Amino acid sequence: SDHKLKLLTKGWGDSISKWYRLQESKEFGSVARLVARINFGKALITGAEVDQSGLRLAVLAKRSIWLFTRKALGQHWFSGKISYLRTRDIGVTEGISFYGKQLYISNEAGQLYKVSLEALDPE
Repeated sequence: SDHKLKLLTKGWGDSISKWYRLQESKEFGSVARLVARINFGKALITGAEVDQSGLRLAVLAKRSIWLFTRKALGQHWFSGKISYLRTRDIGVTEGISFYGKQLYISNEAGQLYKVSLEALDPE
């Protein structure tokens, strides 16, 4: 199940984001199945990325980053270790990506920022 496309929605209105897994369906081609509901408070999610190992998930909002770490593939993302970092205002954030020991963040203005993973997970 770890090699399936996942979708994370913004929590418009009620602050609850939804985590979906795309599954193939003979009748419809693909169907998004709700896996979890996550409360990110007032933060509207703008991006998410899973690292190469499949053990870390970075979730981006306008002024914050969450890092979810699980111990094994197949384990539920939101039941493991959770790290949080409040960031400065860098505009409307668009995307986040792992690269080495850094997270790269882009915004609508086309600017690129980097955050050390140690700032999120000092272990």
